Amino acid sequence: MSIELTGFLSSIRTTIDVVKGFQSTYSSIQIMEAKTELLERLIGIQSTALSLQQEHSALINEKNELQKKFIEFDSWKETESSYRLIDLDKGKFVYALKSPQLSSEPNHWLCQNCFNDRKKSILQAIFVNDFDEMYVCNRCKSYLSLH
Repeated sequence: MSIELTGFLSSIRTTIDVVKGFQSTYSSIQIMEAKTELLERLIGIQSTALSLQQEHSALINEKNELQKKFIEFDSWKETESSYRLIDLDKGKFVYALKSPQLSSEPNHWLCQNCFNDRKKSILQAIFVNDFDEMYVCNRCKSYLSLH
């Protein structure tokens, strides 16, 4: 009987070991599934973080551009306040220094078209005689003829 009991206990032990094997296999599958789900979630988090980082970078670039435009706008306001629109002859307009004697720049005229585009473009004399004066804007290529 003791041999039979030993065989029976041995077979129970073997069955328990098989069940434990099944259980560990089942647990391993669950662990692998959990790892896979965890990795998928981490990849999603990483993707979201990358997207937020790109958005943050774009916002920083936009902020820098706005600051640059604000500085340009502020600088133009200062330039704009130094000039006044004058009518040279029958609707031919230019911008001229308000107080040329207070400026370190020589007296000059600015193109009205360019000035309205917030660009400072000095009109250049291209032909002068006793009867006619011709000026050109090198930026927008407009001509101004005075006679």
